[in-house]
Amino acid sequence: MIVTGSHTGVAADPEELKVVKDTVNIPVFIGSGVSAENISKFKFADGLIIGSEFKKNGFWRNELDEDRIKQIVNANKR
Repeated sequence: MIVTGSHTGVAADPEELKVVKDTVNIPVFIGSGVSAENISKFKFADGLIIGSEFKKNGFWRNELDEDRIKQIVNANKR
């Protein structure tokens, strides 16, 4: 199951993640809006789908941005 925000790039509600995780017996992923600043709010998710945040300027059509990727990977280690 995937919990998302209202549209691409908008973060899901961490409280909604908790409700869904408590309700279903299948893996629950976060599907939008994950950033280095908010990744810690989603530590209870079974996985993260990250797209736009890994792109230059956070725009889905741009090329991958190595620095943005490293920021999220490093933030997730904390």
